[in-house]
This record gives sequence, C-alpha cells and structure tokens, in this order.
Amino acid sequence: MSSKPALRLLRQPLTRCLRPSKSYHPRNASTLRALTSSAEGPPPSPRNPLDPLTTSRLEAARRAYYTRRSYYASAGAAICMLVPLVLINFMDAEKLDASSSSSSSFQGKPVVLAPGGEKLVAISEKSGEPVVEVVETGTSSVPHFPKTIRIPTPGGVGNETDEEYTLLGLGIRTVSFLSIQVYVVGFYVSTASLAALQARLIHHVNPAASTLIPGEKEKLKQALLSPDESYDIWDAVLRDSVETGTGIGGVKSAWRVVPTRNTDFAHLRDGWVRGITARTQEAARKAQALAQPLVLGTQPGEALDRFDDDGFADAMKSFKALFGGRGKAPKGSVVLLTRDEKGKLGVLFQEKETQRMVNMGEVGDERIARLVWLGYLGGKNVSSEGARKGVVDGVMGLVERPVGTVETRVE
Repeated sequence: MSSKPALRLLRQPLTRCLRPSKSYHPRNASTLRALTSSAEGPPPSPRNPLDPLTTSRLEAARRAYYTRRSYYASAGAAICMLVPLVLINFMDAEKLDASSSSSSSFQGKPVVLAPGGEKLVAISEKSGEPVVEVVETGTSSVPHFPKTIRIPTPGGVGNETDEEYTLLGLGIRTVSFLSIQVYVVGFYVSTASLAALQARLIHHVNPAASTLIPGEKEKLKQALLSPDESYDIWDAVLRDSVETGTGIGGVKSAWRVVPTRNTDFAHLRDGWVRGITARTQEAARKAQALAQPLVLGTQPGEALDRFDDDGFADAMKSFKALFGGRGKAPKGSVVLLTRDEKGKLGVLFQEKETQRMVNMGEVGDERIARLVWLGYLGGKNVSSEGARKGVVDGVMGLVERPVGTVETRVE
C-alpha cells in the first residue's frame, strides 16, 4: 500500500513537479497585478530560477515599475521648474493690473496725467504742483523713472551745486532663464553734455553732417545694436571724455539703478565685476585680432587698452571696496553710478525712506567706469538688452536734430 502514492507521483508530468507553490509565486493574472501594483516597492525576484514563465512575468513587472517611477520623477521635475515661472508671471500681471499705491506714486509723490494727457508727472501733495516728469518702466515693482534728475557735483552737497541729467533710455536687468527681475536701470546724460554726445554720434556716421537723414539714422541704429560695432562706438565716445584736442568735450553721464526686490551691495558689485571682466577679455581679443600690442595709457591721447597692470588691479580693489560692508540695498532704493568728463567713477546711494543721498566714494582710474558703461552699452551679452535698446531709441531722437538743438524729452 505504501508504494501506490509513489507510483502516482512518478506518473505526473515533470513540469507539474517543478511548478512553484502558491505561497511563493503568482499563478494567475490577478495575483500578478496585485503584486506589481503595490506601492511598497518593485516586485521581488523569483525564488525558483527554473520557472521561466514566472521569471519573465516578474521581470516585465519590474521594468514597468521603474518606468512608472521615471515618468513620475520627470513630471515632478517639470512641475518644479514651471510653477515658479507661472507664479512670477501671474503675480507680476496681477500687480500691473491692480491699482496699488506703489504703481500710482513716485518716491511717495502721487503720479497723475498732466493737462493734455500726454505726460505723467509726480506732484507735490502740499501744493499739487508738478515736481518732475516720469516715464513708465514696464514693471510694477519700480513703475516709474524720472525724466530728469539732479546729481551733486564733486565737492558740494545741496541744490546750489547740483547738476541736471536727462534720461536717454532705460531697461530691466533680469537673470536666469526665468527672467527674474533684479533692478531697473536708466542711462542719464548731463543736460549740458547732450550736444557733445549728439555731435560725436552724428560725426561717427558722417563727419561733415550736422544731422542725420533716415538712411544714416538706420545705419547708426544697427551699429549701436551690433555686438562688435557698438563696443567700438561707445568705447570711442567714452575715450573722448578723457582725451584733449577732439573739439567735442567731455560727456558726463550716470546710471540710475533701482532694485526691484531686496538685495545687497555685494550682489550688485559682483554683477558689475563680472561685466568688467568680460569687457577686459573682449578688449584683449580685439587687440589680438588686430595684431596690435596692448599699450598702457596714462596720458591723454594714449591708448587705454591694457588691463593687466598694477594700476588697474589697484583700481579694481578700490571699486570693490566701495561696496564692502554696506549691507542691504532695499527694493526701491537708488544707486547712482556717475562718470565725469575725466572718466572718474563715483557712487551715490539714496535711501528709500529718507531720500537722503550718501556719497559712497569714487575711483579715479577712468578704465573702471568705461568698462562698467560698456557692460550696458557695447559688446556681446550686455547686462540689460532692454536698457541698450532703450538708449539706442533715445539716441535716435538726438541725431535726427541739428547739432546743438537738443530736445530733452524722452519718448
């Protein structure tokens, strides 16, 4: 009797003997689906390597599990990148549409339309009289820029020593592919220097002309927007400010920088230092392409293309030191970078709350200011392409008029 069970076992097919038990392997589709849909982890490895059917099923389920994981990870990464962009654009649009107090005032003064509805002016709350004409910047964080500003002349503080500067163009400085706004920057030229700048730009196109015709204007515009030609033109204009015998005279100018969000002076300084470094490298490439040696110029009329000497290194240290230990530059505060007719760089800071102007210092080496200015106006990858285009538009308004007849209105 004991031999009958053994005989029955021998008569069964071999595949039935090798079939795994239910406690270890799935035998139907429902069990397999339940196992593979588990959120606890990937399917386990088969315990019986001699079962090819179960092995292949589990391997397919494992691949499907990790494929789903990769899809989820990719979708999460895409959402993490898109959500900040959507929020920034949405919030900015909401601010632009909203009639907030910040968008209807300039430095605490209400902004209204002047009679005729063509100008925006900031008015005094006490007298109701216009204080300054303003223009829209295109961002609600810093909605308005003044068309004219007054900057203290060296050695003096107060209205009796202030000098008027006229806005030539403005733009927004952005960073990263998300176009995060950092600050609004405007280029101002001393009103007394506008004629000198006008003559220099007109004579660049036509030395004998007193104004430019439409074809010449378009030629100048394309040159000022070109990465290579714009560098050469503005470099020549800025050199004329420190050279004698040109018959043009120095051009005083300034950049007005207003942060659109709370930042600090170290962050602003690092941006300008990167711009200076990029322009020194560009100058070296140009000199090498022309097969001309770099010559250090310390006297008027000499070439000023060398940036590897001790004098320039000391000037860079002085420039960095101007911003050292200054702390925060709050949203709405004003940083003024000035350049006089001899190329000296000055830095002024206007506090947002008190509107008090603080002199942060100056750097005498004209190369520092020239390279900072070129970082906005000439060459490749300028700090703000919008600012460059805005300045070019302002220049077109200058050169279409006869030399010496400059309208100080920026459209």
